[in-house]
Amino acid sequence: MKKLLLALVMLFALSGLALAVVNINTATKEELMTVKGIGEKRAQEIIEYRKKNGNFKSVDDLEK
Repeated sequence: MKKLLLALVMLFALSGLALAVVNINTATKEELMTVKGIGEKRAQEIIEYRKKNGNFKSVDDLEK
């Protein structure tokens, strides 16, 4: 879990997209939408994925 969060933070920081640190496994729709590049539709998709499949366990899960 810590590795996933670290990878996300590093990815956003290195790409210049970091606006806030958001835990993808617990964030609300509104919190997810604070991340540049994640709009309302993508935030809802993330939440639906979590409900159906459980928490993201690796960076590879993000591609799903």
